[in-house]
Amino acid sequence: MRGAIKWQVQEVYKVSGIDRIGQPRHAAKEEAWAAGARTSTEVAQKTGIHSFRTKEAYLKVWRQCLDHAKSTFRVGDIEKLTSEHVSSFLRSRIDEDVGRQTYGQAASALGKLEDALRSYAEAKGTGLNYDFRSAIRQVSPEAKGLASMVPGRAFRDPDRVISLLPHPDFRLAAAIQHDAGLRMSEATHVRPGQLKGEGKIEVRGKGGKIRVAELTRHTYQQLVARMEQSGEFRVSRDAYRSAVARASEAANDMGSPHSFRHRWAQDRLQEKLSEGKTWERALSEVSREIGHERAEITKHYQGRR
Repeated sequence: MRGAIKWQVQEVYKVSGIDRIGQPRHAAKEEAWAAGARTSTEVAQKTGIHSFRTKEAYLKVWRQCLDHAKSTFRVGDIEKLTSEHVSSFLRSRIDEDVGRQTYGQAASALGKLEDALRSYAEAKGTGLNYDFRSAIRQVSPEAKGLASMVPGRAFRDPDRVISLLPHPDFRLAAAIQHDAGLRMSEATHVRPGQLKGEGKIEVRGKGGKIRVAELTRHTYQQLVARMEQSGEFRVSRDAYRSAVARASEAANDMGSPHSFRHRWAQDRLQEKLSEGKTWERALSEVSREIGHERAEITKHYQGRR
C-alpha cells in the first residue's frame, strides 16, 4: 500500500470493518463467546473498536509502529508489517522505559492491528496473513520490570540517586546517561568499537542513526577500565531499572532511568538558551544531540508545549 502513514492507517481501519463505535462492547463479547471463542484473546479477535477514545489511542500506536518500521527497517507499507517489526517496536518502547500501562496499551493496539490487517487482506483478496500476537507474547516478559506509573520528569538530584545505586556497574550506566542524555539501551551496553577517545563514544540509536556522545573524563575512564576487564560493558536492563527505582525512592526523588535523560535534556536546553540561542534553535540542537529527528519530540522532556 502506498501513501502517507496516517492515510494507510485510516484506510486499514475503514476497509477492515473493525469500526464498531456506537455498538455495545459487552454485547459483542457475549456474541463472541456464543460463537465459540474459548479465550479472551479469541474474544478480542472477534470484536472491534467500540469507542472513539480507544480508536484514537490504538490508531496512534499503529502510526508509531509503522513509523518505526519505516525508520528502522525501511518498510513503509502497512501491509508488509511482520512480527519482527512489531517485536522491534515493542522493545523500543521498553527501552524508553514507558509505564506498564502505556506498554500494555501498545500491545493491545498491535493485537487489534493484526485483526484489522487480516480483515483488510480478506476484503482485498491479497492472501496475506499476519501473526503479531506471537511476537507480543514473546516480548511481554521483558516488560515486567516497567513501573506501573512513570513520573516522566527529570531527577532533582541525579548525583544523589546515582550514589545510592548498589552496584558499580549500575552507577556507571547511570553516570553515562547523566553525562550524555543517552537512552537506557544505549547506556547499558557499550562495545569497544564505540570508544572514540577523549571522552567520546559512538552511539547507534533509533533507526540505526549514529551520533557521538561526550562523557566526562571521569566517567569515560571508568568505562574504559571496566571494558578492559570484560571486553564490553553490559548491564541487565531489568535489574538496572529496578535498582534506579529503589534508589530514587530512597532519595525521595521518584523516577526511572529515563529521568536521567530528562535531566540532561533540560540542563542542555537551558545552557543553549543562556548562550543567546532562540528557543526553536536550542530545541532543534538538543533534539539532534539526544537522537531525535523532530524537535517537537524534545518538548516532552521540557514540560513545555
